[in-house]
Amino acid sequence: MKPGRNEACPCGSGKKFKRCCMDQISQQHAALLDEAEQIVAMNPNLTLDELNVVMQQHTSRLNNTPLADFCGLSPNQMQSWMSGHFDAWQTFQIAVPEALQASPVMRYLALMLDEAQRNDGVIKTTAKGNLSAGLVKTASALLPEFAVAALNTPICISEFAGINEDKFNALHYTRILAELSGITYTRKGQLQVKKAALAQYEKQGVAAFFKPMLQAMLQNYNWAYLDGYEQDVDLRPFWIFMLWRLSEHQNLQRLTEEMITAFPPLLQQIHPVSYASAEQMLHLLIESRFIARFLQFWGFVTLDRRRQTLPPAVGGETTAVETTASETTAVETSAVETSALKTTALKTSAVEANPTATAFNPMRGATITLQPLFRQSFHFFANHSLNK
Repeated sequence: MKPGRNEACPCGSGKKFKRCCMDQISQQHAALLDEAEQIVAMNPNLTLDELNVVMQQHTSRLNNTPLADFCGLSPNQMQSWMSGHFDAWQTFQIAVPEALQASPVMRYLALMLDEAQRNDGVIKTTAKGNLSAGLVKTASALLPEFAVAALNTPICISEFAGINEDKFNALHYTRILAELSGITYTRKGQLQVKKAALAQYEKQGVAAFFKPMLQAMLQNYNWAYLDGYEQDVDLRPFWIFMLWRLSEHQNLQRLTEEMITAFPPLLQQIHPVSYASAEQMLHLLIESRFIARFLQFWGFVTLDRRRQTLPPAVGGETTAVETTASETTAVETSAVETSALKTTALKTSAVEANPTATAFNPMRGATITLQPLFRQSFHFFANHSLNK
């Protein structure tokens, strides 16, 4: 049972709950109630309308006050970023880059639209409904043109290449976004492009779909798709905040810590797992859903995972298997669906066999490099409450 705001904090600090472990927003609500009580006590003849005016002024001041837990943002600023209308945020703007050749998603979309132009609006598919082998092969050949972190193993089942759509996550992701944004649709078993979209493409090129595809990804796409984690944690409301923090320091572990400080309830949404704490699990979700399968697919960043060798089992030799900070792409095998489970089992068994060994720690980090497309697309405008 949650303690009352004036009760002793359960952490044992001796302070009242409202002054200790309540989150920032709850603390502000508690402060407003205290302020109202003091105003009424000092001005017993104050009418209700007069009290409302005073409290509105006080609330406005609080809502525009920068908070340390928000890295210097005010509650109003955070509210704008989290729930503002697409492309109408305070101190943040999306621009369409002049050249989109460095974006895998946009290049793959262009391939699909090119094929539709050659086939009266139809994108060829296999009997199974996947994109044709020819289109997949052409998309795979683009890999050397993108800024992609090097893999330690040859590409087999990868995020960026494969022999068919089922084994080409970035291309499959692009197809889904095209459907969600209303560019393509399926009719009588055929994948087609809307006539209006083809007309736009002929006049403006693939840049016409940069913002619509982003909007579909941010508002309609399920970020948990493809990563294999069962955690029902929606990171989409925080994407601008996470972008801003990455633009400042490019440090995934620091970003995770800032998210925990700013939004403590996120940890309460994570159910326990054997191989990671709630904090580590949040770190993995941010890496998988925000960094790898958003920013990296679009060409905004590259993510280079640092590899860790598993600790040796008691009485055994050091295992040669390496793991990464993200289970889903840690082992490039022919069974991507089971790689995460196998990797997790290896990690868990090794640590349990040797309790004195250093446990696998996914928060030891990955190197994030901002690509030129990041700065070209996302612009933050400084104001009094937008600090590092």
